[in-house]
Amino acid sequence: MVPVMMAISGDLIAHVRFILSNALNNAISGNVARYGINAGARFAFSAYITAVASVEAFLNEQLLGPVARMLFRDSSLWSINPTATLT
Repeated sequence: MVPVMMAISGDLIAHVRFILSNALNNAISGNVARYGINAGARFAFSAYITAVASVEAFLNEQLLGPVARMLFRDSSLWSINPTATLT
């Protein structure tokens, strides 16, 4: 059986980039409140949550994904769930 990797971190990082780009465009156009060099952004709070989720997803994909399972076959981590081991 070939391990299949489903990755969401790339999509989450793309969303953060989109939100950042959109916020910068809004700040340049003057559509948001500004105080000095700081500018408000409509989706700032969701960007923060998405950024944290993307880092967590990336670490999980790298540390618990198929590559880690192949490199560390004898790890006790895989014995937590019998279906998590490669056969």
